[in-house]
Amino acid sequence: MQPEPLAQNETPQPESTAPDEVIQSKTPPTQEGKPAKKLNVAAIVLGVLAFILLLGAAGLGYMAYTLNTQLTATRQELSTTQQELTALQESHNQLQAEHSSLKSDHEKVTADLNQTKTDLDKSNTELAATQTSLKSSQDQNTELSDKIDLARKNAEILYAFSTVKGASDLMKIDSLIRATNDKQMLAKWDTFTSSPSTESSVDFILYLMSSISDTLK
Repeated sequence: MQPEPLAQNETPQPESTAPDEVIQSKTPPTQEGKPAKKLNVAAIVLGVLAFILLLGAAGLGYMAYTLNTQLTATRQELSTTQQELTALQESHNQLQAEHSSLKSDHEKVTADLNQTKTDLDKSNTELAATQTSLKSSQDQNTELSDKIDLARKNAEILYAFSTVKGASDLMKIDSLIRATNDKQMLAKWDTFTSSPSTESSVDFILYLMSSISDTLK
């Protein structure tokens, strides 16, 4: 661009350099040191921040080391605990197996005991029946023995009566008859001894034979 021409009424003013020189001479010398001061503050701030970052990094490193140590210890404890749990589980399984075995044995023993009790009850019932049968047999044997003894005595009386020879034989027969406690026989004997006759003798003998026959039935 070309400079515009001056107006006709304007007169060119002489250039004055004195004020600039005065201004330049009056500029305080401290204006030249401000950028350096700002740089020093920034460096200090950066240094503080770097120190803080270092401290933070050191803290984080220490914390990471501590956490890693704790994690390692925790892993070891977890491993130990896992081993203990495994051992406990094995012991539990063994105890469970032993419990099942004992339960099975208990059930078997209970079943055997119940069967034994049933057999014992059956044996007691059979024993009671046997005892009843035995008592009945004993009673029958006693009754039979009494009948045989009575038949023997009657046969002895019959033999003595059929072979009587004197008064002493009659006294023996009388003792034998009274020993039987047979009132009917004793009555027939008294009838015969009070009035001896063939009829009373035959009646007495027939009673003896009938008594022996009835006894042995």
